[in-house]
Amino acid sequence: PRRDYTCSFCLRQFTKSYNLKIHVRTHTDERPFECAVCAKSFRRKDHLRDHNFTHYKEKPFRCGQCPKSFCQARSLLLHKSVHQSVAD
Repeated sequence: PRRDYTCSFCLRQFTKSYNLKIHVRTHTDERPFECAVCAKSFRRKDHLRDHNFTHYKEKPFRCGQCPKSFCQARSLLLHKSVHQSVAD
């Protein structure tokens, strides 16, 4: 596929301008999305959304193999490896 957007820092190429914009923030450390509760900042809006769950008891990401639930999808994915290693 044709890649139209190139990072001026590392020359990595992207097919969408939005993906390049997010990537460039890894070089500039720009974090435009700030938590209203603790002022921690994030590069991406979805990371702020996931972080917001940590301030509340709500844990929407539930494991299908045990009763545990998590604030962030990434934490659930890491947890699932526990079940895989037990099955092996």
